[in-house]
Amino acid sequence: MNRRTPGLLAPIRARFAPSGRQPLPLQLLWLGALLLALIWSTVLWESQRIHQDHLDKFRSELVHLSEVLDVALVRQIESLDNALLFLRAEYLDHPEDINRTIRLLRGGPFRDFEVQVTVIGTDGYPKFTDVPGHPAPAYLGDRAHFRVFADGGPDQLYISDPVMGRLTKRWGLQLARPLLGKDGRFLGVMVIFLPPEQLTRFIQTLNVGTDTIMSVLSARGALISRSVDLEKYRESRMEAAQLAEYQSQRTGYSLRHSILDQVERGIAHRWIDTYPLLLVVSRSPETAHTEIRGLKEVLFLLGGMISLVVIGALWLLSRAIQQHRQDDVELRIAAKAFQTQEGMFVTDENGVILRINSAFTEITGYAAEDIVGKNPRLRSSGRQDAAFYSAMWARIKTTGSWKGEIWNRRKNGEVYPESVTITAVKGADEAVTHYVATMHDISERKAAEEQTHTLAFYDALTQLPNRRLLHDRLQQTMLASMRNGHHGALLFIDLDRFKQLNDTMGHDYGDLLLQQVALRLKECVRQADTVARLGGDEFVVLLEELNPEATVAQEEAIAVGQKILASLNRPYDLNGHAHLSTPSIGATIFCGLQNSREELIKQADLAMYKAKSAGRNTLCFFDPAMLQQDGETTSAGRL
Repeated sequence: MNRRTPGLLAPIRARFAPSGRQPLPLQLLWLGALLLALIWSTVLWESQRIHQDHLDKFRSELVHLSEVLDVALVRQIESLDNALLFLRAEYLDHPEDINRTIRLLRGGPFRDFEVQVTVIGTDGYPKFTDVPGHPAPAYLGDRAHFRVFADGGPDQLYISDPVMGRLTKRWGLQLARPLLGKDGRFLGVMVIFLPPEQLTRFIQTLNVGTDTIMSVLSARGALISRSVDLEKYRESRMEAAQLAEYQSQRTGYSLRHSILDQVERGIAHRWIDTYPLLLVVSRSPETAHTEIRGLKEVLFLLGGMISLVVIGALWLLSRAIQQHRQDDVELRIAAKAFQTQEGMFVTDENGVILRINSAFTEITGYAAEDIVGKNPRLRSSGRQDAAFYSAMWARIKTTGSWKGEIWNRRKNGEVYPESVTITAVKGADEAVTHYVATMHDISERKAAEEQTHTLAFYDALTQLPNRRLLHDRLQQTMLASMRNGHHGALLFIDLDRFKQLNDTMGHDYGDLLLQQVALRLKECVRQADTVARLGGDEFVVLLEELNPEATVAQEEAIAVGQKILASLNRPYDLNGHAHLSTPSIGATIFCGLQNSREELIKQADLAMYKAKSAGRNTLCFFDPAMLQQDGETTSAGRL
């Protein structure tokens, strides 16, 4: 093997051997070959990382857009559903005033939508419609949005596939709820006709760019709305195999050809938890591929330039072996540095900072004269304890690297989150000579995650937990109650005559009252308890860790209820206007998993209605007899 080596390396040695001088030492040639191999392996590795990172970013953006569309679309549909519930309740109480109620809604929840309202009687014919032009009576008893409730379907919002309206003579969605008598008897169906273009117009306001397509489909695979070319694909329906694949997982991502226009796109899908709707967000990956190609070209150009530098350096290294050894250390440090384009600093084996790059200064505010010669703990925020850092250094010593998130401090004192990678650089004897750290600021990502969490789990007006978060905390409380034997309590609070305040002084004053009620409720409970807003003027208080004895636990819940009554009976200052409001409170206690979340909320709700029928401004506890009295009572009159 040694006899063949000079022959293989002879052309290279001759190239760097000027006349009258000795050729390069064999060791330097091997070093040059090793450095070139290291450079190009780094280039290839970085090329693959760039490719994967951009595709991962492309995927993350689509998944995030589907989450944003989920939150925004649910908010719009909930607004229409709440309006439908309000309209239904008013119609059941005062059918002669339905036109006035519709006009009121057109100035509120309906103001951004071109909708029509129809009431279908039990015979399947319209009893009322505000469709312009006085359309001739048409039989609607065979429509899916009528049959589902006529056949005893549950009282929940039904969203139809797009159909040609027999009254409107237009394509549209039917948002329907049943009309039920106080005895639960089926009286008909109330329907809101919504043109698909209305949802499309709303989706387009999200401003996601021309290369992104957002689609909304029904659970049956029918296209409901599309951010572009809705008219072209109006009657499209997803293939059964594709729909079954999407139904197998609540969320997902794939890179495939669209079933509508056969264009390759990244596709993120997401089923809405609240309504039977499928969201599909797609985008062509061509822009990402273009960026990847551009970065790879720069990377390979950089690799070629560095290779030329290394080859040229071989001749210089032949004149000074000692200098060569020093340069070798620098090249190994540089090779590590090439693996990142983020903020970077290098320390010696004792952790003393030797150098930083410009990105480090931009992120932290520390210039070289501020930080070089000091330990990185100078930037510590104090949020991580000693155990965290011990585990981090144990990982570095074991594997040679560590990657994670750390809260650090800028020069101006601001605490912010960083994504950090620390790599140990070893010498020929495998002893650590330096540490190379790369980092970048992830404040914007953290803020986006926090915003998404807030939109999904908190009420925008009062900042209280919403129905989704309340259900989660109630489930956790029930599980904890099963383990420790302590009781919990659920208090359902409804503001008396809240509608009168909205009708006389406007929704702005109603919102002020709801915000002040939220503050007072939080003052009445412990920090471990939960105050949530379900919507409208309905609040729920979840009490945890009550006494193991049911009678004592009920007394504790009564004490809190009396405290809430006293607090909410105090006058309110609504922009200089004094206002008095009283609550009606229904309560129930529980222990373990004897009842479901929905049953507990229903029990508290029934007790609240009992409090209203008892004269309002009082507290009533749930009694099983209430279920027999009310039967399968719905929430029709809550607003």
